[in-house]
Amino acid sequence: MKTFKEFLAESTKTYMARVKVAGELSKEFESELKKMMEKYETVSFKKVATTPVQEHPHEFPRLKNQEVTIFDIETTYPMSFQMLEQNICDTFGLSQDHIRVKHPADPTETEETSDKEYVTKLSTDPEYKDDTSIGKPLYGDEYNMSLFKELLKNRKESGREDVQGSGKIIEAGKEDTASPVPNSK
Repeated sequence: MKTFKEFLAESTKTYMARVKVAGELSKEFESELKKMMEKYETVSFKKVATTPVQEHPHEFPRLKNQEVTIFDIETTYPMSFQMLEQNICDTFGLSQDHIRVKHPADPTETEETSDKEYVTKLSTDPEYKDDTSIGKPLYGDEYNMSLFKELLKNRKESGREDVQGSGKIIEAGKEDTASPVPNSK
């Protein structure tokens, strides 16, 4: 069995970040970024890709016609993405609009490709042949009364003990309530 010290020595946690930089970068940018990341005890530093010039780069809504360079970084020292973003901006003199830092497993980073054909949820039939309420009104007093009758029937069928009162169906216009305004004769 391992001692606690051995177990602790083997269990080093790493922190990952994906850095995206929009725009054309200098030749020294990658080496300077790698040098800057040494203070976070870098385990791995890899340039993943450079996208082609896009009219509207993903995650950079204010920029047009820019390429995006992506770096994956893994460190043993914890870092917040906002702090790392600010440090890179300050170090390289970049605008906040030109840099994004996030986790590589972020939902916006993963692409879900599906081989299934997309099926619409709503009917595209202009005749509405699947309509189950043809000839029945879906509004008004008659519809509301039929809904209440159905609810009362379901209440009785369920046999629940926690239901209070038996409910009373009142026909529209035949209410037995007194007027809130007293009759003055």
